[in-house]
Amino acid sequence: MLGIHEIMLGFLFIEAFLNFQITIFFLYDRFFKKIKVKSKFNLLVFYFLFLGISKCVMILNDYLITEASEYFDFIYLIGTGFAILGVIFFVNTSERMLPFKTKHLVSITGLILLFITYFLPLILNFPLNFVRFVYYISFPILFLFIFISLVILIIRTIGIIRRYIILILFGLIIFGLGRGLNTEYFEIIIGEYVNLIGIIITVFGLAMIGFSFRALPSLNELEWHNEILDFYIINTSNGVCLLKETFPLRDLDKNIKVDADLLAGGFVGITGLIKEIISEKDEGQYLQVIDHMDIKIIFHKGRFVTGILVAMKELQILIDKLKQIVRLFERRNGSYLMRFDGNIGKFEKDKDLIYEVFKLKKSIKAY
Repeated sequence: MLGIHEIMLGFLFIEAFLNFQITIFFLYDRFFKKIKVKSKFNLLVFYFLFLGISKCVMILNDYLITEASEYFDFIYLIGTGFAILGVIFFVNTSERMLPFKTKHLVSITGLILLFITYFLPLILNFPLNFVRFVYYISFPILFLFIFISLVILIIRTIGIIRRYIILILFGLIIFGLGRGLNTEYFEIIIGEYVNLIGIIITVFGLAMIGFSFRALPSLNELEWHNEILDFYIINTSNGVCLLKETFPLRDLDKNIKVDADLLAGGFVGITGLIKEIISEKDEGQYLQVIDHMDIKIIFHKGRFVTGILVAMKELQILIDKLKQIVRLFERRNGSYLMRFDGNIGKFEKDKDLIYEVFKLKKSIKAY
């Protein structure tokens, strides 16, 4: 019959395996997928890779080397160092997803903690318990920052993308809870069985995180705000441009512009083509994406107007936000659109709707 230590060892190997498997998924998306994903979130590959390495080192330290060994402290430091380094990569990715600049201060703080973890024990002969103390204190603080970043990302997203990010957040909470239970302090207070429960919870949380990242249509969905160029609302019946907005570019290489009047004028013909393709009962649900050179022109037709979003990539979150804007715009202006007299000045106030849905507030517009 298997003892508790053998069962714990099995789950530790499962945890290490999951980390390496998620690492392979990220590498596949970046280098081997037909449409390669180039995203700042690719850095998360190092989080899972280093956590997997850390877990393997800790397994070696806990089950194959005794505390009396001269290598015990050194190997423990290596495992701890890889774990902290992995979390620093997650923290750095979290800083990049925020709608404001942090100048990587949190990542730099994490690097300082990593330096302390190695410098004090190896150079000044601080006891290993000091390293454990730093480890147990710094991890919750770093994870709290990641937690806050994910909450902000949830607020800024919509639809299925938001649901998967919520799952990532819950997975991270479960993962952190499991890590907390799998410490010596809880073992002393409650008993060694709490460590087994902690490992099982950790594996479950990690599996949830991995599933949620894989379920995302693309990591680029998390950087949608860098892909939008221009937005238009067109009167479907006559092609008049009711509202237009050009988004501030965060990438200087993205200098593609689309002429609003030209787009509006040509839209009458596009509308005619749409009416030939779909029946009247489909109006309000129709979606079309047109490739134009290096950009995507995404259309969504409502009852009175059609929203047009010009973007660098066709992303599900952009489609969802486009649908939301069209729905809110028609709800706000439905009575006037039914008796539209050609006065487009009335719609100028609706620009705030664009920035509200895309979460690009006026203070952020200067990016």
